[in-house]
Order: sequence, then structure tokens, then C-alpha cells
Amino acid sequence: MLERRESQHLVFQKRRRKADWARPVIFGLFLTGIALVIVSFALREDESEMPAPPERRAITAHASSRPSPQSAEPTAQTDPEAPADESKPAPKAAVAESKPVAESKPVAESKPVAESKPVAESKSAPKASSDCSTRAAAASLAALPIAHGATAPQLGRFRLQQGPVLYDKNTSPEAILAAQATTYIVVAGDILGRIAQKHGCTTAQLQRVNRLRDDQIKIGQKLLIPNCKDGTLPDLPPPDDAQTPPVAQRGRWWKRSPVNTTALPKLMAEENFKPPQKFMAFILELTFDSTRQVVTRERAFDYRGTSSSNSGWNPASAVKIFAAIGALHRIDELGFTSRAKVTFHGKKTYSTTVSALIEAAIIQSDNIAYNRVVQLASFDKLHQEILTSKFGITQTALNRAYQISTWESLGENPSLRIAPAITLQEGKKTHKIPASRSKAHAVCSSSACTSLQDLAESSRRLMLQEQLPASESFDLKPNDLIMLRRAMRSPDRTRGTEIVDRFAAVFKDSRVKFYSKPGFSEDWFTDNVYIFDPRYNQAWIVVMTGYPGRSSLNSAATAIAKIISAGKLRKIP
Repeated sequence: MLERRESQHLVFQKRRRKADWARPVIFGLFLTGIALVIVSFALREDESEMPAPPERRAITAHASSRPSPQSAEPTAQTDPEAPADESKPAPKAAVAESKPVAESKPVAESKPVAESKPVAESKSAPKASSDCSTRAAAASLAALPIAHGATAPQLGRFRLQQGPVLYDKNTSPEAILAAQATTYIVVAGDILGRIAQKHGCTTAQLQRVNRLRDDQIKIGQKLLIPNCKDGTLPDLPPPDDAQTPPVAQRGRWWKRSPVNTTALPKLMAEENFKPPQKFMAFILELTFDSTRQVVTRERAFDYRGTSSSNSGWNPASAVKIFAAIGALHRIDELGFTSRAKVTFHGKKTYSTTVSALIEAAIIQSDNIAYNRVVQLASFDKLHQEILTSKFGITQTALNRAYQISTWESLGENPSLRIAPAITLQEGKKTHKIPASRSKAHAVCSSSACTSLQDLAESSRRLMLQEQLPASESFDLKPNDLIMLRRAMRSPDRTRGTEIVDRFAAVFKDSRVKFYSKPGFSEDWFTDNVYIFDPRYNQAWIVVMTGYPGRSSLNSAATAIAKIISAGKLRKIP
């Protein structure tokens, strides 16, 4: 027992000696920290005594605090599925970030603002005493003119604060603007209105400063962003024609002018084409400039005046693209992306992600997923905001659910006007959409109706979002746009590829890409295909429907592919 107590005492003494050794070390570290804090405050006071910058500076072409375009490229990734040069096949449908591809050159660089000569040489900085060499060096840096695109000059821990710049009364407005403005480089998905809002400006102000005739911008374009908050923007002369890239009168071209209804039947007959029963076809030819960033011409061709009818045929799953666009448009308004979780609170609760729901509707052509996508889009918003003349879609309506027996077994109403409560959740943000019942007007009473022209318009605005002006764009978020485009060319599709397979067999070039949404029901086969061929400054949207059977359009697809690949449409005046 005594030995045990002695052992415990020795252990206690050993621990005590260790504690006595640690205390002075901790105390010493504490004093060192206090000393470092005092020194740092002293250094800050020393910095605050830096001499003021000179009163006048030489005006240069640009005094932005951002790096110049030569030294810093834009960091935003370019959409790999946009109509631009691409030689590799796209990955499987996913919402993941895409890899960047080679950027196209801008259409026409805006001319740099005229560089004015220095009005007055900057005064030399006051000389500092020899014991303040650091501050003297910093002051001499402050006296130097600001280089084009240079960042604020630095010396060790000193960062010079730029004072107000004074200008001579004869300084040109261009030189003043160039000295005050920063540079922004347009990336995929940008529209002028959003850029203006982000920088506290109005669209009109950015148009005036950058001498733009309208709100159209292009990827890679450099915009001057002035300080709009002080309200002292210089008056600039109107834009010159040479500074504005050529832009065609875009929009619902074939609805403003007669569609060519004779050339396509004649060209197809030359390919020994014999139309199947109730054959209908429409082709929209898009011509770009050399950078493929500006649409310079649109021409429309149809087969004997069939492209405007929305009755007497069944578009089937081809209309699902309208529902997907409407759903993405609505969740964007609510502040969510396609990554959001969506829960439908019907008689049977169902949860998934928005992207998974849309991909199931577009890739696998799942009818139940399509019904839910329409519910998410909202019948009212879909028919009053998307399927309207604003977007050139006037002959389309999505009225009743597909695969009704299965849909009703889930406790759902066959009318798509009725939607249960829906919850969106992304990160920490949650939004609940109440149940709804719509009485909005629809252009037809069938389960779904559309026209070939409306289907072409949906592809046009979806595939050319980056090229079209803001007023004509669906304005989908870049990642949502990529997700939907990938779904339209996904290798996961196991059926409905008959038209694309025929096109690919004629073009015989892996660089040619096809984006499509087919549909088949009641022996009607329909396909809506966007063709991108990097060998030409053109793209084509081909929409066809035929009866009966999935093979009803095979010969038509081969004939049209030969006409397009041989450049026969280009020869038509």
C-alpha cells in the first residue's frame, strides 16, 4: 500500500514539473503576440503618412483597374453545345460543368476610343527625406502616368490610392470616358440589360457609351463600363456604320414574308423522292457571318404549304421541348436552377431533380415525366408567356396528359390545367408553389397541337440563344441551356433516331452534329432536327412529319440531307 502511494506521488510530481515548464513558454508567446500587434499598428500609421498623389495626371487611352485583354482572357467557359466549331462528340447528358472549347473570334471589334495626347505633364512628387526612402519611392510611383490597362502600382506593402483625376478643358469626351471606364468582355449567355444592371447602369447608357445602335452584343465583344452612379457621362457622337456589325432583320421571317413552297418539292423530286401519306416538311436555313456569331440571313422552305397547320396530324412527343423550355423559364424566375430538387404533392408525393425530370421527358421520352414538367411550367405561364407571339409560337397548346391510364392510377387529373402543390429546394432556399387550376385560353382542344413552324421556332431560339437579341431569346441560364441541348443529342436515346441516322449517313462527317426531339404516336412520326456543320457558315432546322410508321420519313430524310449537303438550297435566289 505504501509503495502504491509513493508511486502515485512520484507521478504527481512529474506532472507538476511539466506544467511548471509549460507556463513560461505560453506566457512568452502571449507577450510576443502583443508585440507583433503593436508593430503592425505602427506600420499602418507609417503608411497613412504617405505623401498625397500629384494634382494632375497625364490622360492615357485607358485607366482601368482591370488587366488588359492581352494579359487576361475571360474566365467564363464557353458553351460546348452552342453552334460553334466542335470536333469531339459531346458527353452524356448531365448538368455538370462543361469543358471549354476554342473560342470564336468576335464578329467586329469595336474601335478603340481615340487616344488623346497628354494635356499637361504630371508634376513631380515632393522629395522625401533620406530616412524615408520607402515613402519617397512610393511617391515617385504615384507621379508616373497610368499605363494602358495597368493595375494600381504597388511597392512592398504599400498600395497607392488614386486621387481624383483633373482634365484639361480641351480633353475629348472619348479620352475622358476611356480614362474613367472599365472593360467587360461578353461571355456566352450575356445580354446587355443584365450587364447594365450588374454595374448600376441602364441599357441606354451602355448603348450610348459603347456607341451601339441596339442591344445586340456578341461573345468576345469588349464593352466600356462607365461609372453610371455619378450621372456625369460624357456626350459622345452617334455610332458609325463601320462600328456596328451587320445584323439581319431577325425574327419570325417566314411569318412576315411568303414561305418558298415550290423549291423544296422540286428539289426532292430530283432526288426521286415519293412522299408518304400526309407528308409535311419545313426547312429553315440560317446563314452566319464568318465567325458564326451573327445571323446574316434566314430563309424558309416548306413542302407545298404544309408548315403552318396545327390540326389533322399528331406531333406526339415532339411538343415536349416546349414544356421543358417553360419549366426552365419558370424556375429561373423563382431563383432556382435545374439542379433544384422538385417535389409534387399530389395524392402520391413524388420527388426528383428538375434536370432528371426534363432529361427523362426529352431523352427517354417518358410521358409521366412530361406531364410533371408541364405542371412545373404552369399551364397559365406556359400558354400566356412562352407559347405566344412574343416568341413566335402561336399554334401550340399542351392540354391533356399523355399515358392517361397510368397518370390517373397515380391519382392525377388527366387535364394539365390542374396541378398539385409543388416545392422547389436548392441549397438553403425553399419555395412552395400552391396548387392551381387554370382557365387560360388554348388554341386547340386536342391533347396537344402545334405547327412545323412553331417547332422550328423553338429550336431556333433554343440553339441560337447566344446569337439572338435579348428580345427574342428564351434567356435560359447557361447551365440549364447546356443540359437541355445535351438532352437533344444524347447518345442515351434508344429510339426515335431514324431521321438523324439517315442524315448522318449522308453527311459522313463526325463533326456534323444533330440536335433533335422526335415523337411517335398513332402511327404519326415527327422529328425536329437542328443541323450544325462546322464546314459551312450555315445551319439548318428541319421539321418533318409523316404517316404511317416510324419508317415513313426515311426517304424524305435521305433526300433532304442530300439537298443540304450538296448546297442546293444556297443556289436558290
